[in-house]
Amino acid sequence: MGGHLAQRGLGTWSQWNWTNKQNNGITPAQQFLNNYNATNNPTRWNTATANLPSAANLFSTFPVYTRGAMTLEALRQIIGDGAFVELARTWVSENRGKNVDTQDFITLARRIARDRAGFESSNLAKLDTLFQQWLYTPAKPTITPTTFFQRTDVPSTVDGTVPGTLALSIGPPVNFGALAPGVARDYTATTTANVISTAGDATLAVTDPSTSAPGRLVNGAYALPQALQARIAPGGVFGPLGSAPLALQSYTAPISNDLLNVEFKQPIAATDPLRTGTNSKIVVFTLSTTSP
Repeated sequence: MGGHLAQRGLGTWSQWNWTNKQNNGITPAQQFLNNYNATNNPTRWNTATANLPSAANLFSTFPVYTRGAMTLEALRQIIGDGAFVELARTWVSENRGKNVDTQDFITLARRIARDRAGFESSNLAKLDTLFQQWLYTPAKPTITPTTFFQRTDVPSTVDGTVPGTLALSIGPPVNFGALAPGVARDYTATTTANVISTAGDATLAVTDPSTSAPGRLVNGAYALPQALQARIAPGGVFGPLGSAPLALQSYTAPISNDLLNVEFKQPIAATDPLRTGTNSKIVVFTLSTTSP
């Protein structure tokens, strides 16, 4: 698209543009599509625009005029109207009175695409391919404004492995303080449980594994008459401890650092006998899953 070929291609494109703006003709973009999609005379693509025409095709409409104009229209759509106008003005202002060739035009187009349209190296390389196909290759080009920015999807993998985790930490021991004999009262005290689970489901439970009065606080051979109870506070319902697990909290999805308040209650009736000393039990908290 340098020298007289640039002028003929630009002249044809300008005619397309003028006809569209002034006479309500079809747009240069539609001219491009009509000519590109036409199926008659497929051999018209066999003459490359940048090659100097022979005497036989010196005035051949398609390779000399139309294909050059199509190249310019493809370039306009790819770099945008603003950059295209700057390209045309710069081509005239910088080359007035000079002899220029195809490579001069390509060099300027790449410069404008880089500086005005923000093209990076990958798109400048695509622009080189466009010029090679449209100006130098005696065949129908495959790169068009539609395909120029088509994306290429290449699948890749990004992953990270989560180890199977059921982590449970329990806060300080529960202490009800002094238990007053002969006084009806519910004694309560709280500890904490922090749950981390990567399983599909999980259950936090508490159990009294002792074979001595399961579920009740003991003091030597004596046991409190009423069962120790537990719940998640607030909102949970107290349930009695025993040798079977007492479910406190259930999860239907993974959870991380779920800090729970585990409240224990020890009912004492006015007639309950209490033995001097400490009443206690070692209970076991369990975090389990059926979907590891």
